[in-house]
Amino acid sequence: MPLPLFVAGLTWALLVEEKNTQRKTPFDGVGFLLLATALVCLQTVLNQGQDSDWYNATYLIVLTILGVLLLAYFIIWELTERSPLLNLRLFTRRNFFIGSLMLSVGFMIVYGLLSVLLVRLQAVAGYTSFLAGSVLLPLIFLAKPVASVIHYLTNRFDVRLLVSINMLLFALYCAWTSHYDFFGRGGFFNQPLWSQILEGFCLGGLFVPLTTLFLSDLTTKRQTQAIELGGMLRVLGGSVASPLFGVFWERRSAFHQIRLVENFAPTDSLSREVVAHLRAAGFHDGLAIAKVNAIANQHAAILGLNDTFRFAAWLFLGLAMLVWLAYPQKSKVPTVKQAQQQVALEKLIEES
Repeated sequence: MPLPLFVAGLTWALLVEEKNTQRKTPFDGVGFLLLATALVCLQTVLNQGQDSDWYNATYLIVLTILGVLLLAYFIIWELTERSPLLNLRLFTRRNFFIGSLMLSVGFMIVYGLLSVLLVRLQAVAGYTSFLAGSVLLPLIFLAKPVASVIHYLTNRFDVRLLVSINMLLFALYCAWTSHYDFFGRGGFFNQPLWSQILEGFCLGGLFVPLTTLFLSDLTTKRQTQAIELGGMLRVLGGSVASPLFGVFWERRSAFHQIRLVENFAPTDSLSREVVAHLRAAGFHDGLAIAKVNAIANQHAAILGLNDTFRFAAWLFLGLAMLVWLAYPQKSKVPTVKQAQQQVALEKLIEES
């Protein structure tokens, strides 16, 4: 409890400082409280839903209704407020709507898959924390250099093409990861590490073209408001990523576990052979059945992980097509001032 209170106090202090130093308009305190309370309610439902059996728990039903009502009231308040916390009217701009939606959904998928993969590498495949962290090193070393190259390309090519190619590469990464051989992990660097190199390239090309897309045809004032709203949506996507993808993985694992148990019949020749090998290895009676059950659970977890990445691959394919609904961004060489402003805005959306 002390840590959340400290973070809340620090956030409020920063908001007050921003109000005094930068904002010439009143700070929308009512909108801030409505949005914060609604997100706390809905985030609590996502975080505790799986443990509390979702809507069989009364308090989760209450929090869901309260969160939805507060969120609806927040939208009405922001649309009628003269100095809103977030300019929701930006969603009427096609490029902002598509670009911000793709950025938040794309980041949600990437962050959700990363959290699922990191935990499952250790829990299912037996990776140590050091090895699991080593697999993710390409994300650190490749993202920034690739982002610099993509920034150069956005001034010379249609950003929709860059975004579409990047989403297709993300889909390729997910399809590749869905074929990991966790049981025959002889080629450690040939499976998780090399696919993470591909993801590092993709992650470096995620923010720059999408930021350029949803900032296109906006004035300087609107661009600042777009950064605030787009950054909030990206953070929101990251906050719901882990529980959503965790639930999807657990449901698919349970499905595969049921199917595996159904196919493991005592009268089946393969089943009898497996039990015979386990008994020969020293697992007798109940121990042999328990070992078979543990292997089935592990295999079901891997199949569920594969399904999660295949599902993400289809989502990225959908995003690759969605970007073509946006208006084209004219390729032109910007002035020095415009280039510096664009870099500052892109840095702000990455750090927000």
